Amino acid sequence: MEYDDLIRKRCSIRKFAQRSVEKEKLEQIVEAARIAPSAVDKQPWFFLIISEPENIQALATAYKLPWLAKAPSAIVLLEDKNVSWKRPSDGRDFGDVDLGIAIYAIWLEATNLGLGAACLSFFDPDKIKALYGLPEYIEPIAIMPIGYPESEELWKNRKPRKNMTDIAFWETLPKNLESVTSNTLSIQTSADGKTFSKQEN
Repeated sequence: MEYDDLIRKRCSIRKFAQRSVEKEKLEQIVEAARIAPSAVDKQPWFFLIISEPENIQALATAYKLPWLAKAPSAIVLLEDKNVSWKRPSDGRDFGDVDLGIAIYAIWLEATNLGLGAACLSFFDPDKIKALYGLPEYIEPIAIMPIGYPESEELWKNRKPRKNMTDIAFWETLPKNLESVTSNTLSIQTSADGKTFSKQEN
């Protein structure tokens, strides 16, 4: 798939066909995360691949909504705080940024393979730590359920994005950013069927 098409097709998929994901495809997805960039190339991550039904059920107990239990597989993304780079000026930990990059790599590769995915943060990190016996320096960052979409129509559920003029500026920022972000958005459809947002004052 062409990259431009890939980044526009990617969306959150939360309904999956009752079909297992091939091990080779899961490994290919994690490989995309493995080679992702990270601050000072620290690679402060671990990827826990879950595919056995009983283990998916156990993982779902840490999540607030029931649909995760129906996912055929999932990847738990973990930050190693002993390894992640901290900015010297203020000690800011960039591990979550690094994992965010890995999340996007996983998402794009899954989409490229015809698999749906989502990124979940609405979970209990203490339950994740207890479930897998994680030490204090390992921080759960996200859960990514992965599977074949229940329907091809789900690829069309992507929400519209803000207009470029709402988020990108040349050389200087507006004096009042609140006035920019308070604009409402309406869904517009282009001739090729792609949706985009349009600013309304």
